Amino acid sequence: MIGRKEEGIFRLTRITVECPLSFFLYHMQIPLRPLRDHLHCPICCCVIKECVATPCGHLFCEACVKECINLKRQCPVCKNDVEHRSLVRLKPVDALVEDILTAKTKAWAEQYASTARNISAAAESRLAHRKAKPSCIKANFQPNANITQDYYTCRDCQKNWICKGCAESCHKAKGHTVALMVKDHKPRFACCYCSKTTHGCSLFPAQGCSC
Repeated sequence: MIGRKEEGIFRLTRITVECPLSFFLYHMQIPLRPLRDHLHCPICCCVIKECVATPCGHLFCEACVKECINLKRQCPVCKNDVEHRSLVRLKPVDALVEDILTAKTKAWAEQYASTARNISAAAESRLAHRKAKPSCIKANFQPNANITQDYYTCRDCQKNWICKGCAESCHKAKGHTVALMVKDHKPRFACCYCSKTTHGCSLFPAQGCSC
């Protein structure tokens, strides 16, 4: 059986090959923490390796419990008597642990790849924004768009109401002293006095100022 996701519901579809348990652990989004917590060796506190069970039902790493029994022939958890010959090797538990670790590794790898893609996309977006050529508000103004615009004053040209694009490209680029005059202004029409300066507007040279 294999899983297939349709409209947010995980449905099962029959196929002819067997799938490892890690497929269901990962694609059915079974929580790994409860399984992992029950498969920790009480002696070394790590994921059980080469699992064995005592007659009292406790699970340990084979090497860990044998070392404890060599010192004292008791279960390290409940103190019941235990002999080496009474330990039972549980290979299916080893397979379960391996599938859990495989599913965990795959989940981490995909999460890392997704985070890396998001960071890369954000960096490319910022770079594109920096490379984008500034424009005068008169070139892209739309009535009733409810946009805000920062306006500047140029002390060298002695002009006010210069839009942000013109302030950066026409004035700051020429070494003029530019200061913020009005922040987040909502213009009712395409207003920018850059074209009335002596050097003219380099971003919108085709027309005169519409103010």
